[in-house]
Amino acid sequence: DVKKKELGIINNVTWVIAESGIDVIITGQKLNKPALTTINDPTREILTFEYTKLLKENGSIDINIFPAIRVRYESLDNNTTVTVDLLREIPNSIECKNDTTVIFHITLPKIGEKLVEIGGRDIYAETLIIDGKTNINLQNFLNPFDVNIGNDFPIEINFFGKNIEIDRSQTSNKGDGIFIALDSLQSLFNVSILETNYSIFIDPILEEYKNDKETTLKFSFPAATKKIIENDKTTIIFNAEPGSFSIETSKHRDIEIPPEIRLEYQNNVELIADQNSVKITTSKAKAGNLSGKTIVIDPGHGSYSGPYLDYGATGPTGVKESVIVLQIAIKLKKLLEAEGAIVILTHDTVDDSNNPTLAERVSIANSSGGDLFISIHLNASNNVEAQGTETYYWYDSSKEFARSIQSIIVNQLGTVDRGIKKDYLYVCRNVTTMPAILTEVLFVTNITEESKCKDNTFLDKIAETLKEGITNYLNEH
Repeated sequence: DVKKKELGIINNVTWVIAESGIDVIITGQKLNKPALTTINDPTREILTFEYTKLLKENGSIDINIFPAIRVRYESLDNNTTVTVDLLREIPNSIECKNDTTVIFHITLPKIGEKLVEIGGRDIYAETLIIDGKTNINLQNFLNPFDVNIGNDFPIEINFFGKNIEIDRSQTSNKGDGIFIALDSLQSLFNVSILETNYSIFIDPILEEYKNDKETTLKFSFPAATKKIIENDKTTIIFNAEPGSFSIETSKHRDIEIPPEIRLEYQNNVELIADQNSVKITTSKAKAGNLSGKTIVIDPGHGSYSGPYLDYGATGPTGVKESVIVLQIAIKLKKLLEAEGAIVILTHDTVDDSNNPTLAERVSIANSSGGDLFISIHLNASNNVEAQGTETYYWYDSSKEFARSIQSIIVNQLGTVDRGIKKDYLYVCRNVTTMPAILTEVLFVTNITEESKCKDNTFLDKIAETLKEGITNYLNEH
């Protein structure tokens, strides 16, 4: 007999001031973790409790603590939504205490902190007024770029190919932090800064612009990029300030509206992103189901961590994850290109000290104008019997892509279905310009599945299956 799913119940929705911000507290019985959807214009965070009944009338509660406005709750067809209305997006998280309590944490800045948007990513940074100028904690600014500083002067930083040296006279030490004035930060790192009462917006600046046979753009740090194809016209949008270049279609930042540099082409174009630079070449669209689409493939691991090469997991007979997933990625690239797609590999070698870090892989993806991002991995477990496929996503906009890849791998390869999972994985949460997933195809620590990784024909089949899953998703969305 099929066990009937039990109906969850929400008894109450309220909010309280918490240590790090505001907690929206949902209490009831048999509560599952809700799906979280972010909607802009206006900004709303929507928690959806499926097959859950609300034991009170639909209603709302005012919050009115910047940037939170109110929390609303309503039930329809045994589904209940709890919606938090905001003036802008801010860091948040969901905590399930048990099946009776779900807490939606809204993180607010501490005293002395400001919300800082750096190239579309939100952080909180400690700020101080020193000699009438706003100073920012230098390490807080560098955290999104995975750059760490020491306490020795001069501070030397490699910032996307630029060697920046900061001496003691340009900073102030307060407590455990090293602070730098916003105007000094702007000139040293060549970034655009706009400060308001509540926020600081930091955007990249276009540093180099060549427009001949091949257009090259170089930014002070990676710019989020979008590609729009309509009626045989391709528009490339970079969220960056034009700097000293006169580009008629550019727009400067307008508070929360990011800056734009728009380039339009009558032909299909290919984008090649490399950390903070993008090359654009015009090309005739190839015939195929994926003409005009850009796919970013990230073969997992294969980079150096300090002096050591990260091979990922290793199987019982020595099969290395990074070697196998790179083989799959290269095969997949050829198959997608045969269908007319533009394919970007984050790296195409294993043992190379120049292979990109996780942060650099994210930058390559976000600057590519891509349509989809897929990171390919092999799983591992201390339980040598563990087997099968699981696929991860973070943003709800990536959920259907994860489902498409998971289902076709299970159906075509006959693997155990371990499901799709929403998890806070680095590439899934930081690739923000397209649907992004990470798929664990097999368990390399399972002797049977490891043996399949040695079979080149089976690797061909994995690549063909992934190509089919990508094609199906793009044809349906």
